[in-house]
Amino acid sequence: MSAISERGRVRAQAILSRGGSRVARLDRRPIPHRAIVRVIQHAIPRRFDPKAARDLHAVFELRVRDPRGRGPARFALTVADGRCEVSAGPPSDPAATATLGADDLIRLVSGAVGFPQLLASGRLELAGNPFVALRFPGLFRLPARARRK
Repeated sequence: MSAISERGRVRAQAILSRGGSRVARLDRRPIPHRAIVRVIQHAIPRRFDPKAARDLHAVFELRVRDPRGRGPARFALTVADGRCEVSAGPPSDPAATATLGADDLIRLVSGAVGFPQLLASGRLELAGNPFVALRFPGLFRLPARARRK
């Protein structure tokens, strides 16, 4: 990876970790959306909580909606032996699927919204094996609840 692209990746991660709702609004534009989607693959393992996944061996599919209605970006998340590996593209046979917008993913990670609120509003969809799907949000170090404004 060139020094320029590495700096860009590091800068994008810093921007995403700071702004929460402000950054989430950038998802409406094509270029920021593509940048956000590229960072997701690197950011997910950093938020992964190995203790929450000790006994879990499963493959998840994460679908990140495109704000312009195009097909979602798809990622395979393989959780095994307390580790999470993320690769671009859909897995062949996921145990569960999580679908949400990049804007809501940013809000979730920043604490601007909690996953129960996203589930209740239909902005986060979980499908597949319900016992595996319901474990998905708990596999990541997220704020305990949405911050109050």
